[in-house]
Amino acid sequence: MDAGPDGVHWPAELLGAVADNGGNYRDYWSSSMVAESDVFPNRGAWSVYFISGEITWIGVGENRHDGARCVRGHLDGDDDASLDDDTSNEDTWTDPTSGLMWQNTSFACHWEEAEQYCDILNWAGYNDWRVPTISELRTLIRGCSYTEPGGECGVTDSCLDLSCFGSGWCDGCIMGDGPGPDGSYLPSEIVGGVGYYLSSSEVADDTSQAWEVHFGAGWIRTGDKDRNEGLRCVRNHLSDDDTVTDDDSDDDSVLR
Repeated sequence: MDAGPDGVHWPAELLGAVADNGGNYRDYWSSSMVAESDVFPNRGAWSVYFISGEITWIGVGENRHDGARCVRGHLDGDDDASLDDDTSNEDTWTDPTSGLMWQNTSFACHWEEAEQYCDILNWAGYNDWRVPTISELRTLIRGCSYTEPGGECGVTDSCLDLSCFGSGWCDGCIMGDGPGPDGSYLPSEIVGGVGYYLSSSEVADDTSQAWEVHFGAGWIRTGDKDRNEGLRCVRNHLSDDDTVTDDDSDDDSVLR
């Protein structure tokens, strides 16, 4: 098979990071354990190193982060065998209050990986996705007046120092007491986890950290860039090629 994106030996249609946040290329786990023997005396699992196509093994007790890609059988009662690709899950939601179009699913990664993921993302027929800024991420908060756009929390795209955190206003509201799904402070139309989500906005006076939103409590906090947190890519709803229909809030019904 010819090499795929960036020389990786996987199909060109596949997305995902092939290196960790330090630039080190990584293996992808399988569920297949190495049978113990004199050759493999330690407990390990088989993996694939897609940069070279090498099949190798990893000790399961090693303190390392490697890739994982989940899989399912393609055909069930709801699947059409005539389809080459299943893109039915490429949902989007356009926020009528901000006009931003959001990827209506979530993905977990480090801050350094987030830009790469959104930059190469081709979702619902669009390829101009990006990591949201902290002000853009705040537009998804519902029902927590302190951290909603215009609320008392001072952290915005124009105020990214630690001093902008203020005196408690960014601590949000009561955990699990929001109007959204599972008591979150998200719009009811949004699906995905309700924990911390990454923004592209670095803390101006400590660039080892970036600003995040926890949608379970409406918190705006800082987080270390090497932590795995939620990611939801965003794009401007209107581009030169987009035409808005009367209502595209339920699915990707923008004419292109």
